[in-house]
Amino acid sequence: MTMNPHADLIAYLDASDLGPVSSVEFRIEIDAHQITLADSGHQGATARRWVDFMDAVDATAGRRRASDKGVRLNLCGFLPEHGPRIIVAIPFTNPRQVALIDDRIERQHLEDLTARLAELDAVAITDAITSKEN
Repeated sequence: MTMNPHADLIAYLDASDLGPVSSVEFRIEIDAHQITLADSGHQGATARRWVDFMDAVDATAGRRRASDKGVRLNLCGFLPEHGPRIIVAIPFTNPRQVALIDDRIERQHLEDLTARLAELDAVAITDAITSKEN
């Protein structure tokens, strides 16, 4: 049985409401830990907490294929107190959030972007409840 060398970090991040974390890997080619979050339905609020928690430097967004409807937001920076370099990869599939990321990623105003993404989490939840009632 192989132990996950990042199990303690994953448990800490999940307990700190910075997850759910699906994986952590050290990417030697960029000298950074990549933390990939799972699709949770509240990625906007989680992204906002990450921007408040980490020393964010910048963000990028991308798709694996041009035909992908979803987008992955990558928050790049450092853990607090001059900690190691990290990239937090957050998947978004909500069309409103994807459009917002596409529209605003170049501006690099991460606090505004993640605050709007968190607002759209609530809209998506309300839309889901409404559609189930109808």
